[in-house]
Amino acid sequence: MNGCRQRRPYRLVSCVSASVGVLTFTWAAGLVTGGVTILPANNGKLGGTLADGGPYGSFDGVADEWDWTFNGFGGFEGVLTLSRSGATPPLEQRIVWEFDASILSATVPFIATLSFSLRGPPIYPFPDVTVEIYAYPADLQEQASDFGAGPADLVGAVVVAPFEERSYRVDITQNVINALRTADGRLGLRFQLAANAPLDSAQAFMDAVDSDDATKPRIDVVEVALGDGDGNGVIDLADFARLPSCMYGPDVTPDGPCTVYDFDLDGDVDSADVARFIAVHSR
Repeated sequence: MNGCRQRRPYRLVSCVSASVGVLTFTWAAGLVTGGVTILPANNGKLGGTLADGGPYGSFDGVADEWDWTFNGFGGFEGVLTLSRSGATPPLEQRIVWEFDASILSATVPFIATLSFSLRGPPIYPFPDVTVEIYAYPADLQEQASDFGAGPADLVGAVVVAPFEERSYRVDITQNVINALRTADGRLGLRFQLAANAPLDSAQAFMDAVDSDDATKPRIDVVEVALGDGDGNGVIDLADFARLPSCMYGPDVTPDGPCTVYDFDLDGDVDSADVARFIAVHSR
């Protein structure tokens, strides 16, 4: 990464990359402000719909057909379907996106948020459905096996209602950290309907347009100051109130959002970090 640099104790790599956008960090007195937006790999195009069953083949948990290009009609990319009642054979469709977060450093603190939009079908009386988001180690290749690639961790779930389009934000800080530590920053995110979705034709849609990056899922990464537990740029009593739930003790690696309390940068949150918090922020 030509032109990249790294500062301590804050650990995002600062550089410009055409594949993930432009970093807008401002360095002042050792603090970093700003952030970076990471789009799906391959210039935002490494994503698509995978289908199991229906007209494409047997319903066996393995993708039989996949569409890695934007669908051309109506401008949408992704459809989520789970139809087990009355379908021959049953049909399930999932959407996958793969990201390259290698621009970041595995050392923290930072907060990573997945932002995306979904809409329910314009059909009544389709019920509300739960859409689950799973993270899995990505290989940045377009493969049908991504339909069930694992090991997969459930990172969040949202409820989508018919006739509604909404934007959602899900914290994936720990998943990004894990990807940096174990998969060179490659992270896959799979959207699928919950297994307990209604038996009859549950659906949701992701209206992503090939030419419009703003319509695609993105990962927003913001570096935060030590002690800023809620990431709002202000360190106050609300942040101190979060500290006890992050005290896992010596030699226990904290979850992603809790790493902001590792004041001595020794990989854990313990009594020493509490003392540092009080000493630094009670002045």
